[in-house]
Order: sequence, then C-alpha cells, then structure tokens
Amino acid sequence: MEPRIIEFDTHVSSGKIEITVLETTQIAGFKINRIFWLTNAVKGEERGNHAHKSAYHVIFAIEGKIEVLIKSQTGASQVFLLDSPHKGLLLPPNFWRVVQYLDFKTIQMVASSAVYDPDDYILDYKEFLHHQYYL
Repeated sequence: MEPRIIEFDTHVSSGKIEITVLETTQIAGFKINRIFWLTNAVKGEERGNHAHKSAYHVIFAIEGKIEVLIKSQTGASQVFLLDSPHKGLLLPPNFWRVVQYLDFKTIQMVASSAVYDPDDYILDYKEFLHHQYYL
C-alpha cells in the first residue's frame, strides 16, 4: 500500500455547519485504535522525522495547512498538502514522514491503527533506510 489522499464525505447541516465523516471503509486494512491531535503549532515548525514499523496512520489538518514529506525505503519521496479538514493522508507503515506547519495555530489530528508503542517508532533515518520491517 502506498500513501494517498483520502477525500471524506462532508455534509452541510444547520445553515453553514459542516459535518465531515471518516468511514472505516475508506481506510480498509486497519482499525482505528488511537486518535491524537496536536495544537498551537507555529508556522514553519517541523515534526515527525520518524517512521513506524507496523502502525498505519491517517493525518488530517483540522485547521490550517500542513505539508507532509514522505520518503520510502528506496529513497523515493512525495509531498502532500493537507489544506482542508475534508481530506486526510493515509500513511502505511515503513514510510518516513516530515510534517511542516504552514499556518499559525494549525491543528493536526492523527488516527492510528495502534496504541502508543515506543518500540514501533524508527527515529534514525539511516536505520530506516537500511533495515526492512515486515508486518
């Protein structure tokens, strides 16, 4: 599975209020076991700089804009722009990610297939490039 943008169903309710829905059928392959969010990001700040051995993620920009640089273990890279709460980036394991916040007070949310496990993180880029992790 490759990283890809997922568009979510959005409905207008009560005038201008929008309801955006993530259905588990949109993220076939994993069940959501953890949701976390990051607030008060500073424009230009970077986070991430890691990969996961087995966890799948969907990354959202609930407010603001986020640029996500993804690198595969072959060295191929892609940049994804998250600029709407109506879409997310589906990110399988074994992809390095660097998240950069493009707006002040960006709110990032992540739905994960796994509860927090520090042993699932690959924090060294050289280790990421030279070791294969299998699900």
